Amino acid sequence: MSDTVVVKNGKFLPIMVCALAVLMVVLIIAGYFAYKSWLDENTRLRNEIVEFKKLTDSLVRSSTKWATKGDLEEQLKVLVTKEDLAALQSDLRKLGSELTAVGRTVGYLNRKVASLEASDHEGPTTQPVEKCADGRAIDVYGYTQKPQFKLLTDTKLASLAEVQFDAAKGKPWSYEIYKREFQVVTAVGKKDDGQLTFHHNLTYTVPDKDKDKRYVIDVLSSDFLQVEPKSRMFWLNPIVDANFFAGGRVFGFAGSEADSLLSLGMDVGLSLSSFGSDKLDSWFRLFRFSAGWDIEQRAVHFGFAPFALNIGKPLPLITNLYITPQLGFDHKGGLSVSVGIGPQF
Repeated sequence: MSDTVVVKNGKFLPIMVCALAVLMVVLIIAGYFAYKSWLDENTRLRNEIVEFKKLTDSLVRSSTKWATKGDLEEQLKVLVTKEDLAALQSDLRKLGSELTAVGRTVGYLNRKVASLEASDHEGPTTQPVEKCADGRAIDVYGYTQKPQFKLLTDTKLASLAEVQFDAAKGKPWSYEIYKREFQVVTAVGKKDDGQLTFHHNLTYTVPDKDKDKRYVIDVLSSDFLQVEPKSRMFWLNPIVDANFFAGGRVFGFAGSEADSLLSLGMDVGLSLSSFGSDKLDSWFRLFRFSAGWDIEQRAVHFGFAPFALNIGKPLPLITNLYITPQLGFDHKGGLSVSVGIGPQF
């Protein structure tokens, strides 16, 4: 007597109903925990602030907090002119870039109040030296004999200007103000929750006097607003994954036979679209086509899944673990409904 089980068409409806019922329960439970995690994550993000901190004499960490896109736009209106704002928005559109953070870093150089000081050095003797009728110099201190030079520096002792005073001339003052080159170094990091961190180093040089020496600009404050990462559709985002699937054979085409009603195996799939904060981190993926091996049916298995839900997103220690309801058929003529679970590559 043969042990072969033939799946009759009359069994299609009850098996399908049972499979769909189990699938719905699994999806409802997974969806509940995913939605709860999403709410908890949004609440936590709104209250999360990275505080401003001075790490060294020349390095600071910016303050960062979450905000809405409207907050960023209002901040830009305060920080830049209308012309610059329009140019910025236009350039973002051309680049296909989305505004995610806006910040301002304020540095300062302390003022220096000059006191009475002597000249740094003197120039050559002025000839002839103007004298009074009795032979004395016109100025008591003899400043008409030689031009006087003074190098002005800021509080960091960086050269600002060199001033010359020649009392023997009708226009005695001349000066040279040195050019300054400013440099801002910014290191951008990204936390696990998507929040950016900013570290800044502000310095300047005086290339005409000492181009190899850098002077530190003290940072008074540095604050950034960042938009919370919003999920959106990526219609063309092909991603390869692997699944272990389990389900049931619900229908057999004419002439097809099956050793078991169980469908069990592994497959490799390609999803075409996704929905999430970026292309790598998704809440679910769409339009998955797969091919694999049905161990129970001992047949090549082809499958299609309209979507795959990322149950790993709300779970600790796991990032991308997808549960996938799928419709499959094998080369023996069997039609099956199954649920797959597996990571993306």
